[in-house]
Amino acid sequence: MRLRTALVFALAAGAGVAARAGLKACATCGGDRTSVAQPFRAAVDPAKEKRLEWFREAKYGLFIHWGLYAIPAGEWKGQRSLGLGEWIMFRSRIPVREYETLASRFNPIKYKADEWVTLAKDAGMKYIVITSKHHDGFALFKSQASPYNAVDATPFKRDILKELADARRDRGSASASTTRSRRTGTSRTPPATSGTSRPTTRRTTTSTCAARRSRR
Repeated sequence: MRLRTALVFALAAGAGVAARAGLKACATCGGDRTSVAQPFRAAVDPAKEKRLEWFREAKYGLFIHWGLYAIPAGEWKGQRSLGLGEWIMFRSRIPVREYETLASRFNPIKYKADEWVTLAKDAGMKYIVITSKHHDGFALFKSQASPYNAVDATPFKRDILKELADARRDRGSASASTTRSRRTGTSRTPPATSGTSRPTTRRTTTSTCAARRSRR
């Protein structure tokens, strides 16, 4: 028993010595003892920092998620969908063709961009960001890349982004749009009719829903 205990301690001590030696060798490789301890810092992009100045100064703004997913509102055929409502196509495994039928029901006749902008401005918000096209590939603006948009595919037949941009312009508020799908063939910055006065925000992520649309 004593021999076994002594052997365990000897092995542990040896491992500790080897580890310290390895760290010392690593720290001194190349003659730079400080390189290992230094945290990684990404290089600063002056152009990017310049674009972000307005955002850091504004601080308070409104981010709107809106699209076809607002119709099922997190529930499909009586079953609640896990997670966020805009992911319902993926979470509930809705076939592409079946999901696309939601466009025929998208008719937000009470939408008034002027009221949205006024509400945001009265609350002290400095900018408005809206999901111009989310993972499902449906665009809230008139798109030349795909007819799957609010103007061409719905009974509403209005360019939601253009109206919001016009209302923003009339009231002197900043606006931007964001697209979150990448592989639908329509992932691009909205056309000039969106009227953004600030650098347009783009957040792109790979989406299973978007990929399914592109492979039809």
